[in-house]
Amino acid sequence: MQNILFIVQTNTVSGAEIVLENYLKEMDENENLFLLTNNEVKNFYSEVFKETNIYSKKSMKRVYFSKNPFNYLQFISYILINIFAIHKIVKKHQIDVLYGNNSIDTVLITMYKMLADNRIKVVAHLHSIIEKNSMIGSFLDRFAHRLDHIIVPSNATKQSVKELIGNRTPVTTVYNGIDIPEKKKKTDYSSVASSLGLPEGKQIIAFVGAVEGRKRPDLFLSIIQNLSKLRDDFFAIIVGKTENEELKETLQKRIKEEELPVKIIGLVDYEVMMSLYEIIDYLILTSDRDPLPTVILESMAHGKIAISRDVDGAREMIQHQENGFLFPYEMSSEDAAKIVNDALGLSDEEKELIRKNARETINKTFNNQIKSEKINSILQSL
Repeated sequence: MQNILFIVQTNTVSGAEIVLENYLKEMDENENLFLLTNNEVKNFYSEVFKETNIYSKKSMKRVYFSKNPFNYLQFISYILINIFAIHKIVKKHQIDVLYGNNSIDTVLITMYKMLADNRIKVVAHLHSIIEKNSMIGSFLDRFAHRLDHIIVPSNATKQSVKELIGNRTPVTTVYNGIDIPEKKKKTDYSSVASSLGLPEGKQIIAFVGAVEGRKRPDLFLSIIQNLSKLRDDFFAIIVGKTENEELKETLQKRIKEEELPVKIIGLVDYEVMMSLYEIIDYLILTSDRDPLPTVILESMAHGKIAISRDVDGAREMIQHQENGFLFPYEMSSEDAAKIVNDALGLSDEEKELIRKNARETINKTFNNQIKSEKINSILQSL
């Protein structure tokens, strides 16, 4: 087996980092697997990499290119520092393959190949829809031929990449995988619900994702506002890191002024989030773009009912009224609330059938073993 160095250039654990861990859990051996990441993320991977194979640097964090002079200099300096860090690991362990775990890592692994070691194989795993005018889109348009393979999590992502680079580099769709958690009694998590101030006897509806424009928490609030006109047997929560403080303040103001049954919980650690999935009843996804939402995978695996805007990879996961619900992309929040109302009003038998179908979808299509086999096949073909 080749020696593979995984590049995880971030200081927070989110969807891409979680699905990488899920993939690595399926590996029979990890002697040949190495990791370079940020100091704040390395402990998350302690069970899937040997301790001696984990490397970390403060400079391994997500810094996006912009025309701001300070940001530009910071971006370039971090790239150069991290190239030197990669080079030391490559030479020490005779690395054969660099594996960029997320879209932003594409720049670093490509620049390393161009500047330091043209013989090394590089694989980019793109977890986002690639916009032509974005920094990553512009970079791929110019340097895609330097990559040996591109892996994407959905056909929607593949289409966005192929429209940009054509056939210059092989692009393969590999659906993310997730394990079905062991079923535990809901009472096991009552302390979590209590500590977060969640009311008893209410159906819990969750928005799980960063508080930022693309995820559209404002649309989520509008749906909840319209839903509250139709019923009062629910409570909603917003869980995720605040990327836009101004947007968060606007949401909090709306919640207070409109007296909405919503609480912004903010960022919680991974274990608490997994406990929350046992407490919630419904997940609503309102993103403008989303290649293959990890939160839908997680909610379906936990046997929860996912209700999503018909966006990108979501339509590859959800079959309307079979294993979840979809509402049209341009649908008004008032009409979307009616679909949510219909879902909340299902009989217990109807809800259980959708939950069962959701878990079966995970087992058949979004299975870690299937993902592992496909990625390993790609790596072995290099």
